[in-house]
Amino acid sequence: MVEIIERVRRTFAPEQVRRGLGRRRRLTSAVLAGIGVLLIISVLRPSAASDPIDAAVPVALSPSQVAVPITVRPASVASALAPGMVIDVVAPAGATGPPVVAREATVLRLPAGGFGATTEAVVVVAVPEATGTRLASAESSGFGVIIRPTP
Repeated sequence: MVEIIERVRRTFAPEQVRRGLGRRRRLTSAVLAGIGVLLIISVLRPSAASDPIDAAVPVALSPSQVAVPITVRPASVASALAPGMVIDVVAPAGATGPPVVAREATVLRLPAGGFGATTEAVVVVAVPEATGTRLASAESSGFGVIIRPTP
């Protein structure tokens, strides 16, 4: 038993470990870089709790309302919104029809965080059913929003 302990002590002595790693610097660097990348990816990946499908809607819909996803452009505008805010949905410039597509829509859900910069974001809003039909069928490359004061 004493022989085994001495052999382990000699094999894993600090100077032996340093010499062993010194011979394999590139391999050691590559392994440590890979571990670092995995740690960064695990931090940046959205957690299951922030999954937009499983997230609870903090604002309840009334029986006369429907939830409609809209594309907001630019995506940075969506970062100024919060669930429960009241907004007006505005058609993009050059679109046919009235400029304000939906008045007093309530924000239900915002886009989940993701990788990289995007030019548009999908926001789910609550609107009356007739407005929801108009909003869902409107051709748009991205709506604008006007934030209204909350009651």
